[in-house]
Amino acid sequence: MATSQDMRAFQQLLGILPEARPTHSEQLERVVLTRHVTTYLRRQAALHAPSRTGLLFGCTRDDTLKVTLAMNAALPSVPFRPEQLTVNAAHLLGASEALGLAYGGRIDWCGVWVIPSGGLFGPATQDAPLVRQAEERGYIDDRAVLLTAGFEEGTLMARAYLGLRLADPLDLPVEFGV
Repeated sequence: MATSQDMRAFQQLLGILPEARPTHSEQLERVVLTRHVTTYLRRQAALHAPSRTGLLFGCTRDDTLKVTLAMNAALPSVPFRPEQLTVNAAHLLGASEALGLAYGGRIDWCGVWVIPSGGLFGPATQDAPLVRQAEERGYIDDRAVLLTAGFEEGTLMARAYLGLRLADPLDLPVEFGV
C-alpha cells in the first residue's frame, strides 16, 4: 500500500515536483476513462457553467493511464478562473488519502481535468496556457495528465496532455466509457 510520502498529492503539498524521465520507453500512450468518469465529465460539461476544473484519480499499467475517478478540485463555492489553474491542496490531500485507503493504495492522483466556459470543446490552441500552467505547478508530468473536455456537436470530446518537462507536452488519445 502507498504511504503518504509516496502519494503525488503529498509531494505536491511539499512542493516536490516529479523528476522528469529522459527516456520514452515507459511513456504513456493513451488515457482510458471509465464509464463513471465519462458520465461525470458529461454531466459537468452539460452544466454550461463557467470554466471549472477537477481532480483525476487512477492507475498506470504499461502504456495506459486508466482514470477511475473524477471530482471537483475544491469546494463548489471556490470559483475557477482558466487563467489561474489552481488545485486546493487541502482538498487534494484529503481526497488522495481517502481514496488511497479505500482502494488499498491501487489508485493515486493522476492529473486534473478542465471544462471551458459553456461546456464546449475548443481548439487545441486554447489549451496551451493551461498545459503550461499545469506543468509548471507539477499537476502533470510523464505519468499524470491534463484532460480538457467538452461537447462538440453533442458528443463529449477530450484531449489529454502529458507533461514531459524535457520536451513539448504530448497530446494523448482518450478512450471513453471502458
